[in-house]
Amino acid sequence: MTETKLLRTLDVCMPLLFIAALGARMTGVAAHELIGAILCVLFFTHGYHHRSWYQVTFQGRFGPRRLLSVAINALLLVGALIVFVTGLTLSPELFPIIGVDAGMLTRQIHSQVCYWMIILLGIHIGLHAPMLDRVLERYMPSRAKQLLYLFFSLLGIYAFIDRGLFEKLFYGFAFDFWNPSLPAFLYFLYYAAIIISIGCITAFLDRFIKCKDRMLFG
Repeated sequence: MTETKLLRTLDVCMPLLFIAALGARMTGVAAHELIGAILCVLFFTHGYHHRSWYQVTFQGRFGPRRLLSVAINALLLVGALIVFVTGLTLSPELFPIIGVDAGMLTRQIHSQVCYWMIILLGIHIGLHAPMLDRVLERYMPSRAKQLLYLFFSLLGIYAFIDRGLFEKLFYGFAFDFWNPSLPAFLYFLYYAAIIISIGCITAFLDRFIKCKDRMLFG
């Protein structure tokens, strides 16, 4: 496997593992912690590969598009650090030596930051939509691709309401109930759809942001 294919595989695996990590009640605590540990390694591997981006972050001109990209990447980094550190302190299975009786506040922070990471990840993916779009073009016709985007956008809006994500983001509702009579895969599909729908909305708005950049810098 070439380095490029390996990195693309990494980029695909990270959001999938993140979605899987959201379902601790379905996967069990041990699997949840294992997925989180793998995700932590992949996250910092991804960051190391793109370290040149961090080295030039404050160089050159800053338009709205670049400011947004820097802000989202910075928030993703901070959010990931909070999730990983709080996860370690809460760990009863993989890291029991590190795990402590951190209390409900730490659990609340861990959960709520994860919910905000859903939003940030969706925006991050949306800002890279042209690259992802080119990959999809190799596997499906344009019409099918547009229908796929539409399906996930509508499902994502429904799932956002169904999962009560607004309340979880702004009111601190950490508990994530799932009806056991429903298939577990729907839980993961809903959160995947939320991320994709946010990505689609971001990609649409990104066109106007890029136009603003061209107006500013020519």
